[in-house]
Amino acid sequence: MDKSLIPVLSFNTEILAGSIGASSQETYKRQFLQYLQFAGSPEAALLPSTLARWRAYLSRQDTTLSPNTINNKLAAVRSIMEAAAAQAFISHELAEEFQRVKGVKPAALKHNLKTNTRATITDSEVAALLEAPGRVDLIDYRDTAIMHTAFSSGLRAAEMATLQISQIREENGGYLLSIRGKGAVQYEDAPLSRLAYDAIQEWLEKRKEVVTSPYIFTAFDGPKKPASRHISEAGLWKLVKKYSQKKYIHSSSLEEKNISTHSIRRDVGTRVVKKYGIEKGREVLRHKSIKTTDDHYNLSKLEAGLTDNLR
Repeated sequence: MDKSLIPVLSFNTEILAGSIGASSQETYKRQFLQYLQFAGSPEAALLPSTLARWRAYLSRQDTTLSPNTINNKLAAVRSIMEAAAAQAFISHELAEEFQRVKGVKPAALKHNLKTNTRATITDSEVAALLEAPGRVDLIDYRDTAIMHTAFSSGLRAAEMATLQISQIREENGGYLLSIRGKGAVQYEDAPLSRLAYDAIQEWLEKRKEVVTSPYIFTAFDGPKKPASRHISEAGLWKLVKKYSQKKYIHSSSLEEKNISTHSIRRDVGTRVVKKYGIEKGREVLRHKSIKTTDDHYNLSKLEAGLTDNLR
């Protein structure tokens, strides 16, 4: 994206500060810049008809964007315009016109709904991913700790990227993480397995010889050059993609499933729901509504032969 071609308005996504988290603000910023680039001028960007045209452009016949992705982009623009009206950058009447530009209907773009977004990760695939980084170079120890933490805690990518050493605590012979998640004000508990805790301690012990940082999962400026800043969400995403490749786990099944950091969170939620029930799944994933857990994380499959002995 050539930012020199993007029109400049009298406001930007900084007007959202204090109303959404830093991670969400970055996402809104990226989506708003895409909208501004499409608009082509400040005048066009402030026309609700431009948002409607962008919706049509994103939904064009050759698009590969899912309806959820398109609607998230549209929602970002509407939210920014609403905040702009609240701070007197635009009129409330104009903001209301933007609100009337509705999202696309999933049924109209059902061919773009991703069939692999709910693909399950098998026990053998989990085991392969946990072992994939190995323990040769310093970065391998970090990546092993990341994988173990992801599969034991079900954290969101932003929560994992910014996780600090001070957020770990021991309780009743086990370990918990204090997490302030999406939209939360107070910290809540998330589980941390003993294997994950041990992997983290092993990584931190190796890292302290080179760099110190309050963050657990720090970035690297090269394979052998750790930094003190935390890893980015994009870095986590690339890491999961990397170890899903056949050359690391000797199987093409994970590459085909196209798993992500959120796939791992979904896997943790699904396993907890199946073993302990949906309420415990909601607690582990820290959802406000149990409906969210049921709709997106209760992925138990219908078992073959279930009705064999009904009569």
